[in-house]
Amino acid sequence: YRHYQRRDIRRYRFGISHHPPPAAPTAGLKVSTTEGPASLTVAFTDISQGFGYTFLEVFDSANQTFDNPGTVEVTYADPGTYEAVLTIRGQGGTDQTRVAITVHSPPSLGQTIAAPAAAPAGQTQFLDLNGLDPQDGTWAVDLIGSGPVAHTEIDGERVSFIPDAALHGTQAVKITRTNAWGLSISQQLVLAWTAPVPDPPPPPPPP
Repeated sequence: YRHYQRRDIRRYRFGISHHPPPAAPTAGLKVSTTEGPASLTVAFTDISQGFGYTFLEVFDSANQTFDNPGTVEVTYADPGTYEAVLTIRGQGGTDQTRVAITVHSPPSLGQTIAAPAAAPAGQTQFLDLNGLDPQDGTWAVDLIGSGPVAHTEIDGERVSFIPDAALHGTQAVKITRTNAWGLSISQQLVLAWTAPVPDPPPPPPPP
């Protein structure tokens, strides 16, 4: 009896198998882009590793949640910075990854552009746009209708309006600021040139 009992115990001991604990999953999220102008459409793709249940939280204007997302697209209509969080939960644990999405807005000028004071006919007028927009961008000028301006020149933040010396009156212009994302803002101005003052008539001859 003891002989068979010991043999049975040995069989029982050697029959036990030890399984390692499940590996922890790793959250992974691939995005098509992380910034751009509104409306911005972003594709989110779950590339997590390991076994588990995944869900994607997109903190936009609707605060959406997607279960086991695979690939989903989200459109951001309003400028701002938004966060997306992918979470995976399994027997081996929980992991998260986060990504920030930046939606850019058109340029915002610090103040209204003021037209320079009227100038005598033939005199070049200048417009200093320095400091109106701290972000990177470019300026453009368009002439609206006819008027004294023959052509314009842009040198950095300074615009020159070169008139036809023979003309006076007003000239409508459109000033446009465009940022690095192709978004722009415009403002119209009216510049003026005064008529030449005629020379006074010569004094009458002495009697």
